[in-house]
Amino acid sequence: MKRRLSDEQTIGVIKVYEPGVKASDLCQKYGMSDAKFYKYKAKFG
Repeated sequence: MKRRLSDEQTIGVIKVYEPGVKASDLCQKYGMSDAKFYKYKAKFG
């Protein structure tokens, strides 16, 4: 079963992101796709 993150949770992951950390590692840790991360980062970042 796939786990889906809400918009608020996705924004929380973006806030955790910091330069120097690979986005793919962060996405894997929280169970989200790279595409969703970059889409939300562009929208809310």
